[in-house]
Amino acid sequence: MKSKSGEYNCKGCIFAETAGPDPVQIGCEAGREKLYQRKPLTDGYHDLTRFCNMYRPVEWAEGRDPEKCKADAELEVRPWFGVVVYDQLDKDINEIRKTMDSVVDAAREYNPKKVGCVLAFCSDKRPIGTTTDISNHYTLEEKIACKNIYIWTEDPVEAEREIWEKVTRATHFVKLSSGDTIDKNFFKDIDQSIHYDLEKVLCFENNGNFAICKRMARSLYHDFNNYDLMESCVVNTCKDKGYYKKI
Repeated sequence: MKSKSGEYNCKGCIFAETAGPDPVQIGCEAGREKLYQRKPLTDGYHDLTRFCNMYRPVEWAEGRDPEKCKADAELEVRPWFGVVVYDQLDKDINEIRKTMDSVVDAAREYNPKKVGCVLAFCSDKRPIGTTTDISNHYTLEEKIACKNIYIWTEDPVEAEREIWEKVTRATHFVKLSSGDTIDKNFFKDIDQSIHYDLEKVLCFENNGNFAICKRMARSLYHDFNNYDLMESCVVNTCKDKGYYKKI
């Protein structure tokens, strides 16, 4: 993917549109022209300002339907959201349904298969039948991945690790408390920002809640061993560096 000059380059990508007997790039089927460097082509192809996650070599396309390659690649690179909803014992348990309903609405507007949820309950403080009914409703009826986890340990670091490891596939973490809500376009707007507008954003805010880049979260967590403190650091750092966006 890199040219002789060491720059990211479109050469070898199946989405590079070319013309002529000695191929010269004339476009990008994946719509990533925004990443072109404003300088002469290298070996007939554009150098890029940064890594392009839509780059796909010929080997990747082998055995795939050519008409579906772009859609397949887009599905692979679109954000995956890991949402953890913490039950608040000072609130009615139905508040967690209110929060989950907003998550479901946002998932439907985006892609339910790209959203996974964990409901975090404090040991046996809630009737297990009730908590199971809640998760079953969203998994079986609303068709969104939803798991319950019960916090038995008194070690907060161990508890957080046990909870968040359930959504390690995610590209973005979202922490909510029962009663919180997110707008139905939250996930969709993040996808628009990252995938289509190609904005360099690592932290998104909506209704006082945050979706933060997993890589940044994991790199900073061990400095605090506390999710809330880590999240606050991520938010402030991103605001200072220009990687923050309010939606």
